[in-house]
Amino acid sequence: MNSILRNDKYCTILEEEEDMFSDVCTNDGKKLWEYGIVPYVFNDNVSDELKKLVMEAMKRITRVSVIKFVKRMNQRDYIKISDKGKFSSYVGRIGGKQNLHVTKDEIRWPNTVGSVMHELMHALGFYHEHCRPDRNEYVHVGRTSRNYERFKESDVLCYGPYDFESIMHYSEKQGVMLIPGVNARIGLYVSPFFLFLLLPSSHNNIFPQLK
Repeated sequence: MNSILRNDKYCTILEEEEDMFSDVCTNDGKKLWEYGIVPYVFNDNVSDELKKLVMEAMKRITRVSVIKFVKRMNQRDYIKISDKGKFSSYVGRIGGKQNLHVTKDEIRWPNTVGSVMHELMHALGFYHEHCRPDRNEYVHVGRTSRNYERFKESDVLCYGPYDFESIMHYSEKQGVMLIPGVNARIGLYVSPFFLFLLLPSSHNNIFPQLK
């Protein structure tokens, strides 16, 4: 693995996202949250209304996974959630305070909870589905920015088959098209749940010290 990782960059969503999940993850254990516990704090600029939406997004993830979001006490590593008029997050744990940006703009992002979930998934260590090493077998990506880079197999862990309907998958409007012969819905984010996190054999692979 390269010493400079792609997941040191910000990943920013382009349009609305729904409330479902992905299955392509960093394979760098240092980027994962121990025991699946993610401490967080809110910036003072986050309104009470937006806080409730963020908390709902957290609940939807914890209901179907081993993840726990907890209010920060004195933990060294944590996410600071701020309203910056956009959605963005680092991929995985970077150490110390790390920013996660959210907002409430129903014109640009009609599903605020889904958009927050997308960024929380990034913070947990998950990439965009259309960046999987095997993506060329299913979709054509017509853009070249960092949100569209295809990863090498050595850089990520992929769980399960390619998920066209992942919350982490961009839509056709965002420059990701099905290749001829592939019949699927894309970018609709209707996958049922985070299957691999429900499998005991996978827990140790995703979150260190989780037994």
